[in-house]
Amino acid sequence: DYYAWIYYCLWCQLMALLACVSTRWICKESAGGGLPEMKTILSGVVKPVLLSKRLIVAKIAGLIFSLLAGLSVGKEGPFVHVSSAIADQFMRLSLFKHLRTQDAKRLEVLACACASGVSGSFGTAFGGVLFSIEFTASAYSVRTLPKAFLTSAVAMIVFFLLGVSDQLSLFNANRNVSQWLPYAHEMASFVLIGFVCGLLGVLFVYIVEYLTNFRNWLLDKRRHSQDELDLRRVLLVAAVTLVVSVMMYFEMASIPEVPRVLIDYMFEQDSLQALLPKLMLYFPYKFAVTALSVTLPLPVGLFTPVFMTGSVLGRIIGETLCSGPQSMNYSPSDYSILAAAAFSTGVTRAISTAVIVYELSGEPHLRLPLSIVILIAYFVGNRFSKNIYDVLIDTSGTPYMQEIPPHMLAVPVAEGMLPVDELHVLALNSTYQDARLLLEATSLSKRPPVPSDAQRGGGAVELVALPQQRFASYGSVQGKRDLE
Repeated sequence: DYYAWIYYCLWCQLMALLACVSTRWICKESAGGGLPEMKTILSGVVKPVLLSKRLIVAKIAGLIFSLLAGLSVGKEGPFVHVSSAIADQFMRLSLFKHLRTQDAKRLEVLACACASGVSGSFGTAFGGVLFSIEFTASAYSVRTLPKAFLTSAVAMIVFFLLGVSDQLSLFNANRNVSQWLPYAHEMASFVLIGFVCGLLGVLFVYIVEYLTNFRNWLLDKRRHSQDELDLRRVLLVAAVTLVVSVMMYFEMASIPEVPRVLIDYMFEQDSLQALLPKLMLYFPYKFAVTALSVTLPLPVGLFTPVFMTGSVLGRIIGETLCSGPQSMNYSPSDYSILAAAAFSTGVTRAISTAVIVYELSGEPHLRLPLSIVILIAYFVGNRFSKNIYDVLIDTSGTPYMQEIPPHMLAVPVAEGMLPVDELHVLALNSTYQDARLLLEATSLSKRPPVPSDAQRGGGAVELVALPQQRFASYGSVQGKRDLE
């Protein structure tokens, strides 16, 4: 139906435009998933606007409109970010202000809020806590763990009481299957799934990195005026939404015997053997539109669409294997779950995916294959690239404390320290006489920046000569960061 296609595309364009406008005009910092931003905040770099009321409104509105636009996006990142921002707003109340004034306590509360956000998004309490630890904390305090489990459990109870736990969970698998051991050829297929999904996860990370760099180049503030940037942002979102909506409409229209979108059938027991050719075309389509959607300057997540993309590949493998003459203990829906977990791990490197999937499915026979596919995908992915969240941190230029290189972990602290009397430095209260004596004592031409007394708060700096070998990493001194 030509008119139905036009109406559907116009609807998607309108929703995408509203998502873009709400993101840009309410709080432009709300663009992005949310997990990279929270990882930065929990590492100690707090930017107040990332926990503001404006961000909460913009994040929720942008996510709703993005989902209504039919984009292949998830909700876990925005849920985590919004939960943390709401927790920070509660800490502004007089009743909880003592938590906000203590940096350690404040970050502890934000970590618990991240756990509740993930649990609300995936529908799992234990898996949500472990996922939040993996991707929002470079260092995690053990004493925070019971509190994080408590907040996750409360979030799950609220969703159950509201009757929306099934609608908000990552997937539904209401089956009762007894435990068994896989055949040898099934074990081989599990290894293959883990290896292939790990490589596909690496490919997905590289594509997202390229698209994000292209988006950053297209929306470079140094090359374009603000009005031009707004126009470019709208055109970018409209173009991607048009591509996605056209393909989504033809997906629904080309399979009239399927009353729902095809992705809803990936985890069901009914055979999809008749739809196998369409599934083979659907996988690259879902892969492409997910990569395009998650790189838009909108408040969107990526774990859910990545999980669903992997489920399509698993369904193809499962339907192919189960149609052969060999005996099979595992159904195509089992393979769909395994490939979804493996591809998600290949993209995010989240070992906690195993806990999330097992907690949702509750099927004992999946414990062994889940361990195999997830571990293989994890190690294969780590061999070739960073995880997707670290890549998004790098491409967005978000300040983040890098991890210590492995070769430095075994170096004693004493080897990196020098006696105080051997150091020749200029402090903020140094005199010109101190500077003259230091210049006379050194003959190097390298000039790292040192701020003058009048520029104590940062900004422009005066340059003086200092020994290169000891002060190569010396930088400008800035004023104390205000966490308030």
